[in-house]
Amino acid sequence: WDFVEVKSVDYKLSRIEFTNTQTDDNTFIYDSLLEKLTDKYGEPMVLSTGGRSWYDSYTILSLYHTYAKSTGGEWRHYVVLTYVDRDLYNQGESKALDEL
Repeated sequence: WDFVEVKSVDYKLSRIEFTNTQTDDNTFIYDSLLEKLTDKYGEPMVLSTGGRSWYDSYTILSLYHTYAKSTGGEWRHYVVLTYVDRDLYNQGESKALDEL
């Protein structure tokens, strides 16, 4: 993974996002993860052409692949895998708004 973003609430993991980005096509990473996650969690909900999601009342797991411009203007392939603890994430959002 090229980038990992971690969010926490009261020292507990609320969200983690893994990103792989390449100038060459990295669809094989998306396809491999999609197969493994589908085997483990069942058929995903389709979010978009390259996006899938698995969720229950506690967690959200999403996976997507896209080809887009980077902030530097270069066209790149992105595979993003995100895990969210719904309760903790919502608590964090509420805390952030309360502090404003």
